[in-house]
Amino acid sequence: MDKAYNTAKNQDFDIENVQHISPGDALEMCREGKARFLDIREEADRDVEWLSYTDILYVPLRTLPDKLDVLPGDKPLLVVGKNGVDSTKAVNLLLYQGFDKAINVDGGLFAWRKAGLPLKDILPKPCGDCSSCSDC
Repeated sequence: MDKAYNTAKNQDFDIENVQHISPGDALEMCREGKARFLDIREEADRDVEWLSYTDILYVPLRTLPDKLDVLPGDKPLLVVGKNGVDSTKAVNLLLYQGFDKAINVDGGLFAWRKAGLPLKDILPKPCGDCSSCSDC
């Protein structure tokens, strides 16, 4: 958790006492076996776009309060969502439930994609010729 910080850098939403970690540092921690990813997005969102990583726990935010017993407490849980808002709320909930190693992946999948980290999706690739695509 030495790479965690107290104020979000990649998103506007923050909650006091919730720590954040950059997507790149989160991936590094998981690859080193020092943490686990917890994806709290709904299934429909996960079916469109997902982290290109094999060891991910999937628990939608709406079911998280009922699934606390399946979450490991031995390693930090790096919580990822679409843009960091829901995952910040999820970390806050986890902290109140005794998961003191829960950390928000700052900026969620938006920041993950922007950092060029491994991602799989079924989205059409931007063409680069228009002004209507946010990624062009």
